[in-house]
Amino acid sequence: MGERIYSPGHPDADANGYIRASNVNAMVDMADAIMAQRAYEANLALVNISRSMAAKAVEIGR
Repeated sequence: MGERIYSPGHPDADANGYIRASNVNAMVDMADAIMAQRAYEANLALVNISRSMAAKAVEIGR
C-alpha cells in the first residue's frame, strides 16, 4: 500500500479526498536489478572457469 495523500480535486480520490501514491521506488529497484545482473554475470563467469578447469584436468590426465 502506498502513502495516502490528501488531494480532494484528484479524479482518483476516495470519498475522504485521499489518493494512494505508488510505493515503488524506481531508484532502489533499478539498483537492485543492476546488482542482480552483476551477480548473475559473476556466477556465469565462475561456471565457465570451473568448466575450463575441469576440461584442463581431463586433458592433463590423458
